[in-house]
Amino acid sequence: MDGGVSKREDEDACIYLDSIYEYQEGFNRLYLKITGENQAALPQVKETLKAYHGNIPVYVYFAEKNQKTMAEKSLWVRRDDTLVGILESLLGQKNVKTL
Repeated sequence: MDGGVSKREDEDACIYLDSIYEYQEGFNRLYLKITGENQAALPQVKETLKAYHGNIPVYVYFAEKNQKTMAEKSLWVRRDDTLVGILESLLGQKNVKTL
């Protein structure tokens, strides 16, 4: 589900729902670690993410900068074991995590 809370000065708080997604077993978040060793694969990683577009957010950690970010929605993915395997081959198994 996606939604939020709206609170106006003269009204009670209101909870709203933007979208509902069907529950599926598997991962709900994808984490990628970009290091100096695998940074050259970043263009391929982006193309792979686009090819598996979906509703699952992708979080990227740039190790050398110690910077974490959420990828833009165009890079979010769907649940797919093949996707995970491709990313592991590009970045290294220890640099791809699903939750």
